[in-house]
Amino acid sequence: MMKEQELWAHIANDSTVEYEIFLRRGIEKGEFYVDVREDIVNSDGDIINGGEYLEGEIFDDYNKAKETFLEFGRIYQGQRKGDL
Repeated sequence: MMKEQELWAHIANDSTVEYEIFLRRGIEKGEFYVDVREDIVNSDGDIINGGEYLEGEIFDDYNKAKETFLEFGRIYQGQRKGDL
């Protein structure tokens, strides 16, 4: 059985980090959510950390939500995919 440290070293060598940004409708009418999630993805394309929520905001104006979505895209663009 692999020790935990060896396991994480193996995961780090075989994985990438991906950021996903979502703009979606909220539960209430006129409500919009913008969220950022960080995924650790193995070489098979499987998310192995369950996806970690990083940040998000709730809006009552679609244009402001879209503006934030695009801004998050610019912030995380260089970080969208990368080696661990």
